[in-house]
Amino acid sequence: MKSKTTIYGQIARFISLACFLFISMFSLDAFEDGRPFLENLADFAMHMIPSFVLLLIIILSWKKELVGGVLIVIIGITTAIPIFRLNYFRTDSLTVAFQVIALINLPVVIAGSLFIISHYKLKPNNILKA
Repeated sequence: MKSKTTIYGQIARFISLACFLFISMFSLDAFEDGRPFLENLADFAMHMIPSFVLLLIIILSWKKELVGGVLIVIIGITTAIPIFRLNYFRTDSLTVAFQVIALINLPVVIAGSLFIISHYKLKPNNILKA
């Protein structure tokens, strides 16, 4: 079966899945010693909600690259503001706040942009074809 995507789409898929795994890793802090397992599991499930939303949009992006790509870019940009504010007020350092944004949000925006580019590369008559 031939895949209907470009190299940009393949790279976007890899980056978006890596972002999902990276963001999901932060949910592991829900587990604490001395608490009942079901309580830890409930907290873990709550922490995983943003990751599951991102995963659903990634799955959508695999089918409809333009729609999913736009949604991923919107998520990357809109979540940058509260993450920046949180880290700036926590550390009182612009450098640290920008580094966190570059680490968390920039790959998400890049993946979404690559999905959008891949969509337009697949169209027969477009300006992006080289």
